[in-house]
Amino acid sequence: MEIEPELPLFAYGTLEIAEVIQAITGRVFDGTPAILDDYARYQLRDANYPGVMPVKGARTTGLLYGDVDNTSLMLLDHYEGDLYERQRLTVVSESGERVLAWVYVIRPERREELTHNEWDPEEFARVHLKTYLSEI
Repeated sequence: MEIEPELPLFAYGTLEIAEVIQAITGRVFDGTPAILDDYARYQLRDANYPGVMPVKGARTTGLLYGDVDNTSLMLLDHYEGDLYERQRLTVVSESGERVLAWVYVIRPERREELTHNEWDPEEFARVHLKTYLSEI
C-alpha cells in the first residue's frame, strides 16, 4: 500500500481508543471529531469490532488523526490485515472542513462478514476492551 503521511487518518472503531492505537503503533495521537458521510459502521460477525461500507445517506462518527507517520501507517496496515483496505475518502472535520483522509474500509469481497448491527463503542470499552488489548 502506498504511504502518504501527509494525509490524516480517520478512525471510526477500535482505533479511536488511545490504548488500542498505542498498543499497535507505540504512539499516542491527538484526534479531533470528524464524520464520514455515506458510509455505515456495522459490527463484524463473530467479532467485537466494526467495519464500514458505503451506504448512501449514512453517517459514521470518528476521530481524525493528523500526525500519523509512515511507520505507524505500515503497522496499522499490518494490523488491519486483508479484511480492510486503506482508501482515500473525504471526511468532514469538527469545523465543517472537508478533508481527504485515509480510512480502513471493509474490502468489497468481504462485506458479507458485516452484520447490520451497529457497533457500540461504549459496550466495546466496557465489555471487551481489556481482553482485546491482551490479544493485540
